[in-house]
Amino acid sequence: MDTANKRVLWLDLLRVVAIFAMVLLHVCTGNFLGLDSAWRSADPTGFSWQILNLFDCLTRFCVPVFCMISGVFFLDPDRELPFKKLFSKNIRRIVLAFIVTSAVYALLGPVIRGEALSFGTLVSVVKNGVLGHYHLWFLLMLIGFYLIVPLLRKLCADRKSMEYFLLLTFIFVFLYNAVCLLPGLGSLATVQAGKMSVGLVAGFVGYFVLGSYLTRFPLSRRSCTFVYIGGAVALCTTVVMNGLLSFTSGVAQEGLYGYLLPNTLLEAAAVFLLFHQLFAKKEWSEKQQKVILTLSRYSFGVYLIHDLFNMLLHRLGITALTVSPLLAVPVLTAVVLAASIGGSALLYRIPLLKKYIL
Repeated sequence: MDTANKRVLWLDLLRVVAIFAMVLLHVCTGNFLGLDSAWRSADPTGFSWQILNLFDCLTRFCVPVFCMISGVFFLDPDRELPFKKLFSKNIRRIVLAFIVTSAVYALLGPVIRGEALSFGTLVSVVKNGVLGHYHLWFLLMLIGFYLIVPLLRKLCADRKSMEYFLLLTFIFVFLYNAVCLLPGLGSLATVQAGKMSVGLVAGFVGYFVLGSYLTRFPLSRRSCTFVYIGGAVALCTTVVMNGLLSFTSGVAQEGLYGYLLPNTLLEAAAVFLLFHQLFAKKEWSEKQQKVILTLSRYSFGVYLIHDLFNMLLHRLGITALTVSPLLAVPVLTAVVLAASIGGSALLYRIPLLKKYIL
């Protein structure tokens, strides 16, 4: 698929859906005023927590899908990507976004929380400015991706190399993390895998490569159906198992939420393939294209600033537990999304931000 000289509307649409899912996820589980999100505040044995668990499981595809979308473009063999452009544009943009946004959250956080000015507050501002707000870890991961893109482009030059890489990733990342959840086997797996030193396939890079693979070498309809069924089963299993574990223990469990687990991999792959199959060849009207492209353009700004609105709502005492989460989560998500899209649109009108960050 040639992504070099034209917009790929189905990927823009997928990006929009993923950003919506991420905002919903953070409405439920965001770390706004310490560790007091609705997910952490609710009783794990109660109905409200189980609804939050459902929303959490439904939206876990968002981060892997963002990685897969990036992989489509950055590993496209038809797209030229010289070192100068990679460092002077792509990496610089993400670095500046991290520095500026971290500073904003670090400075505004104490104000929104109503903290008195003190030496401890100043230390916290500096610390948070360096480490970044909790959701900005994704930017640091992107920088890591971009740094190894030249190597990945060589490694992904042909289908067999990509398949071998993905196989290793599945074994030493996804399967390994699943084994680590099993009592008694986790420590053994950690020791043995550590001795093998297969760091090349560590972390989220598998999603990055997978996105490119699934678009360059589309699966058969039968294989897609298998992935859809696997994704649905994985989602249902995660909801039920995590709910039961939390209910029986009385403690909110998050082990099965991991982005680098087989269940999340199947869910993300199913969503990615579904959008590719449904929308890759769809003819869009001019109005539809405009809406999708506009929302996609503002999505990065939404990602950067949405948690400011979550924090403000939280400060006002409005959370996903204010009323039943069945109502509160969709309503709060819509409010935060609307405010974030509006804020992103305003930021996009600032020339320096538009040129160097957004």
